[in-house]
Amino acid sequence: MTSRAGPRASGTDGSDFQHRERVASHYQMSVALKSEIRKLNIVHVLIWVLMAAQVTVSQLSLVSHKVVASPYQWEYPYLLSIVPTVFSFLALPRNNISYLVISMISAGLFCVAPLIYGGMEMFPVAQQLYRHGARLADLLQQEAAGPVVYHHTGQEEEITSALLAETLRRSCSASFSTFLTI
Repeated sequence: MTSRAGPRASGTDGSDFQHRERVASHYQMSVALKSEIRKLNIVHVLIWVLMAAQVTVSQLSLVSHKVVASPYQWEYPYLLSIVPTVFSFLALPRNNISYLVISMISAGLFCVAPLIYGGMEMFPVAQQLYRHGARLADLLQQEAAGPVVYHHTGQEEEITSALLAETLRRSCSASFSTFLTI
């Protein structure tokens, strides 16, 4: 009897398939994981380029600070996170373990640590937005367009950008100190 692909090879009855060579599963996994690491590295490089552009534009004062926000403190050490990505790209083609170890250790130092610090720095602002979301977001959006008139109990008061910034700074520092004492 013949198979769908044609006659069977001479000298075999088809039961020797278990002895044929196969690619070991750990090599298959290595190829799959390398592909995922390359994708993550490419995404990281794109994010790094955007952040580097923001810091460069802000430091060189190429555009107004209303267009591009001033960088936070954690963004400067995060710019060093390109180092682990470069080591990772260098390690992947030849499975260079020493470069992979350097990449993992420096990723913790230059990528994760600044992000944790940034999360702690931004937590009070996020907390304020969560608590007073609609009102605060409306104030920020209107402040970007010009002077804000906020109606509160029938009386009008004009909130300038300096007053709004000072109010946000006070509320955020109060929330952050409350957060630290908890």
